[in-house]
Amino acid sequence: MTKSSEHNLPSTLELERSVQLFKAFGDQTRYKILSLLSNKKLTVNEIADEIGITQGSISLK
Repeated sequence: MTKSSEHNLPSTLELERSVQLFKAFGDQTRYKILSLLSNKKLTVNEIADEIGITQGSISLK
């Protein structure tokens, strides 16, 4: 086996940050929310209206 230090592997911190980022895109509703917020600041009410879900559903995401 080859030692991992011989490869350009990300650090543990970089891996954890990447995993968290990909988790954010792992759900269609989260992706929609992120897409909306990438354009401008919105309230939870505005997000709920735009996506067509309840405020409570947004809080669960």
